[in-house]
Amino acid sequence: MALTWARNGLSAVIVLLVGGGAAYGLLVGKPEPEPEPPPVLAPPLVEVMVADPQQRALSVQTQGTVRPQREIELVSRVSGRVERVAEHFAEGGFILAGQELVKIEDVDYELAIVRAQSQVAAAEQRLAEERGRARQARREWRELGSEEANELFLRRPQIAAAQASLESARADLRAARLDLERTSVAVPFNGRVSQKHVDIGQFVSPGTPIAAVYSTDVVEVRLPLTGGRWRCSICP
Repeated sequence: MALTWARNGLSAVIVLLVGGGAAYGLLVGKPEPEPEPPPVLAPPLVEVMVADPQQRALSVQTQGTVRPQREIELVSRVSGRVERVAEHFAEGGFILAGQELVKIEDVDYELAIVRAQSQVAAAEQRLAEERGRARQARREWRELGSEEANELFLRRPQIAAAQASLESARADLRAARLDLERTSVAVPFNGRVSQKHVDIGQFVSPGTPIAAVYSTDVVEVRLPLTGGRWRCSICP
């Protein structure tokens, strides 16, 4: 029995030695792989077309609404009774740039100019008087033998106040003249009256709508267009 165990152990050792040697031979004796060049890919095939610029006409079938590029609501900037209107001041009437459409009664504004001119003259007189008093004060101060003078004694604040009053009176005069010009209502472009809001005898105030007008110099037509509505007249 001991002899059988010895034989079996020897056989196992022999099998292990043979198996280990075979495995070592396979792992160590295996030849190394040789490097291979990368594959050469063929260039892609494409079709080339040379672009030749040409002028081509496109035929479009669509419709739209003609609208003016400029349309305004004409309003009064002064108050008063409408004294006269132009013959062409009517809905649908054509108007020229700068041509008077409506004339507002201007008597009150002419009187305002007269009053403003009176205020300007009074302010100029006051300024001249203050300057004359200032010259007299300087002479009196020099006679006293002093080189330094009080600002109030030399009437410099009074001169400044008189100068400011004159500028205010002149501004009132310019405003009165501007209001007189605004009694004549016109538009700065050639156009047409779409709506008329006032007529002779009607009283208007600042901001009162007079008319709706639009320019006839340039108009716009908005045309909706989709891809299926156009075709080229000479396309193949």
